[in-house]
Amino acid sequence: MSPELPDFKTAKDAFLSEHQKDLTRFLDVIHTHFDRANDEMENNDGQLRKPLNDENLFACQWRAPLPHMPGIIASYVPFKPDELVEIHARYRYGSGSSMVNIWINNVGGEFKTFALGLIIDPRTGHFSEFGSNAGSDKLGHIRVNPQDVQTAVDAIFANNSTYQEAAKMLGLVDAFRLGVGSQVDYGAELYTVEHAGKVFGARSKSSRKTILNYFNLNVMILDRLHPHNKPSETEIVLRRNFGALDFPPEEIFGGILEQSLRIVKNPDGRITDISRNSSVNFANELTSTQINGQESMVLLYNKSVKNIPQQLAALLYPNPLPTTKDIHFFGRLVTRPIQREDIYLN
Repeated sequence: MSPELPDFKTAKDAFLSEHQKDLTRFLDVIHTHFDRANDEMENNDGQLRKPLNDENLFACQWRAPLPHMPGIIASYVPFKPDELVEIHARYRYGSGSSMVNIWINNVGGEFKTFALGLIIDPRTGHFSEFGSNAGSDKLGHIRVNPQDVQTAVDAIFANNSTYQEAAKMLGLVDAFRLGVGSQVDYGAELYTVEHAGKVFGARSKSSRKTILNYFNLNVMILDRLHPHNKPSETEIVLRRNFGALDFPPEEIFGGILEQSLRIVKNPDGRITDISRNSSVNFANELTSTQINGQESMVLLYNKSVKNIPQQLAALLYPNPLPTTKDIHFFGRLVTRPIQREDIYLN
């Protein structure tokens, strides 16, 4: 059943009307648990974990004449002076790595870009020379250090008085975040992406091989700050592996079952949309690739809509409209310890 069909919309509107208070309470619980996420990756105590990599995003974008980039960096900017450009200021962060990133592209004509990224250890505040660079595909790249990035950040926020008044009293990351957050007052659009989840390795019941992310639960929240009065979107995605012998026929090589729940909330607190989705991806395509300079054979995953074993197909959602059972299921996975029956599909 398609979400665009009138009968689906009627059923969804009725579900939202009947369960508005319960769904609001559900989101409050999910967000509260989300904000308590910590770095203890191995514990199964019910807590969500912060992502290790820089999956979270606090960012803004706006159009302006090209800022005057300082020093040697200017030689690697492929734009004319005062050319109208679109500037993206992005702070990417996780518990193990973070990045101050500036991305600039032109507004018209042949597409051109400039990128600058400084990789930082969020635990120490130290920057990494590896991967910290600036430049463009057309003009090449150079290594950058915090001083180079600081001057570039000062340049893009040159007309932001909030940034200019406080930046000298702050470290680079804090100053950059201040610039991103306050640039909305100077014509920028703010956007945020937040991640937390639970990832557990497990031994496949069929092959006895341990898979590091056998169980992968991810909570993603878009624009929780409701910038420019935008709706906020919360999505919970569960991915679980299955082995080659878990479901007949044996030749499917195993794969991944994905189930998700998505809820949209307006700035006024009203939930306006809800949906669920599910899919099966079979590891059924063998190909070769280079790993550490050696050619190795790997399996690729492909989404399937047919030839799905009956027992596995029974786990797919028949339509996009969630039930109260789905709400309880995802709520339990987010807030409680994960059980063996949550990990294995049969």
